[in-house]
Amino acid sequence: LVSAAMRAQETWASLAIGLGTDVEPQVERGLYTADPDTALDLVRLTDDRSHTLAVVGHNPTVASLASLLDDGEGSWASLEWGGARLTAFHSPQY
Repeated sequence: LVSAAMRAQETWASLAIGLGTDVEPQVERGLYTADPDTALDLVRLTDDRSHTLAVVGHNPTVASLASLLDDGEGSWASLEWGGARLTAFHSPQY
């Protein structure tokens, strides 16, 4: 999930190059102004065939989301606070 903001899309493009992937992001306009609960609602819409999800958005929302999603299993739709496993978090230095 990538915010519609140009900076977030540029961040995704750099990340995709670094990962060696050509996956097209799902651009979410709502992520630009989302609070953590709204961002979680967007994550819940992820198809369960996806085992990994990258969220490129804005702070403090993304930092809050990352810190509250920790260890768990289940479908994206049933994801709750404290119900996911955070495997990586990167905050670029500008």
